[in-house]
Amino acid sequence: MTGIAALACANTVATLQQDGGAPEAITDVPSLPPDTPSPGGVAAVVPALGFLIVLMADGRVFCRGANTTGECGVGVLTSVPTFAQVPLPQRALQVTAGTRHVCALLEDRSVACWGSMTPTGFEGPPEIRSTPVVIGGLTGVVRVEAGAFSACALGSEGEVSCWGHNYAGQLGDGTRNASERPVRVTLSARAVALDAGGNLACVLQSDRRVQCWGSLMEPTAIVGEDPTRPGILPVPFAVVDLSVGHGGLCLRDDAGVVHCRGYLAAHNALEFSPAPRPSAVSALSVGQYFTCARLEDATVSCWGYNGTGMLGGDGLVVHGVGGFRDAVSVHAGAGGACMVRRGGTLWCWGRSPGLTTLSPVLVAAP
Repeated sequence: MTGIAALACANTVATLQQDGGAPEAITDVPSLPPDTPSPGGVAAVVPALGFLIVLMADGRVFCRGANTTGECGVGVLTSVPTFAQVPLPQRALQVTAGTRHVCALLEDRSVACWGSMTPTGFEGPPEIRSTPVVIGGLTGVVRVEAGAFSACALGSEGEVSCWGHNYAGQLGDGTRNASERPVRVTLSARAVALDAGGNLACVLQSDRRVQCWGSLMEPTAIVGEDPTRPGILPVPFAVVDLSVGHGGLCLRDDAGVVHCRGYLAAHNALEFSPAPRPSAVSALSVGQYFTCARLEDATVSCWGYNGTGMLGGDGLVVHGVGGFRDAVSVHAGAGGACMVRRGGTLWCWGRSPGLTTLSPVLVAAP
């Protein structure tokens, strides 16, 4: 969920869907994992830059926190101190947030966004949208991911389209021209997974290779010479999952080992190196200069920068955050992180609206 320029928010995502199956196929409306919260509970959370988005298991979306550019999507441009429901036209399957904008994948496989991607991102004035707007030209979407001031959508045929800011080549169309409308990214194979964060976007392709475009807070392209065009990452392992955040990119291999690159503590900015872990990783979430992972034993580990307690404990590596062994998902953000536990309860740590804590605390669901 992190943002562009300096210290924006890291790309973050929450979803009702389970990423699963062979990378050669995109499953339409995947089934929920056995430990997904029952209807009425929290399904996932987006701890963004100054605001918190919560996706409920029944598809409703709520927000609280900073709202000066309509980040909460509730029709006002003032702070939202308690959770308010976002007026979406239909049930949401997934939500993702950039620095000042939020996008939701809707039940009919269209995408609605709100907030600000200034100076572009929405067709026509105004630049700030305080309520959700359906993005034209997108159908059959299976995933949407927000960069700092951009967004990308993965279609059911493996195609990827992006829109918004493009000063770092984050739209992947060979230019640095911003676009209000989604533009197609030319890939070498069909994409089966997508993530974006800051000025970077990456896909896992059906050939198990990873292509990225834009910048990982580096002066040059993350791969190749041209950041405006997708390039294949030269990694010596089979990739099954990826996560992109502000200043960091992590890949999970088929043995459950995580390899990270970028400005994450204990990791070289230009080369991939294994991340600390006590057991195999089942899911990843890269935040702003830190990473959290759900392990196969349903515990959570976090590592990296810990300036606001976003690792859930002392030090640069924290295993078994909160002592919990029933995490359904974990979501790293700008200054903090959250986990959803079995039963649909929401626990957060670090810094987020109304919260500054070194260890996880229960957040009252909407």
